[in-house]
Amino acid sequence: MKRRKPEFCRLVLSAATLAYQLLYLAELAIISGLPAEIAGHTSRVRDVVALCGLFLTIRDGIVYLIHQSVRDYLGGRADPTIFPSGPD
Repeated sequence: MKRRKPEFCRLVLSAATLAYQLLYLAELAIISGLPAEIAGHTSRVRDVVALCGLFLTIRDGIVYLIHQSVRDYLGGRADPTIFPSGPD
């Protein structure tokens, strides 16, 4: 997992940014496209979300962007980094 941490964060951040509603950890794991060996274990998904700690937080099993400004930044200035193929 160590070498792929940035890629896992990108997957999680892009899914959280594009979601129209709050996501539970299990939903985020599937929607983000995390590998099965991570997505199938809540503790591992929590670890990936923790790597994105400046942008995301978890409360009661639900993943939140820490502030609307995070969504604005990730959907705007960071767009080519978070969505290399575009947000579609």
